[in-house]
Amino acid sequence: MKLKRIDYVFIILLIVLTIISIDFLLNEAHREAIENLSKYPPFQNLASGLLITFLVCLIGNLLPIPTPYTFVVCFSSLPFLQLNLIIPLIVALKQV
Repeated sequence: MKLKRIDYVFIILLIVLTIISIDFLLNEAHREAIENLSKYPPFQNLASGLLITFLVCLIGNLLPIPTPYTFVVCFSSLPFLQLNLIIPLIVALKQV
């Protein structure tokens, strides 16, 4: 069976995503940047935070390869837990 060019592209993308995921696991500074995602100014505003989260989920679902976008959903809804408990549930339902 001969591999096509698109197969090589997907293999390279999977390798890059695997390396990025391992980097987030092992590098404390990079992991901290993701865990503090909700402290960035765009995520402090409800409308822009939900819009950014929606766009990340949309792009993550459109890609034909699995992408680790769940961390954005989890950490972007943290500032809104004090506002209303329903908002993080809406964010979680957007992912499904």
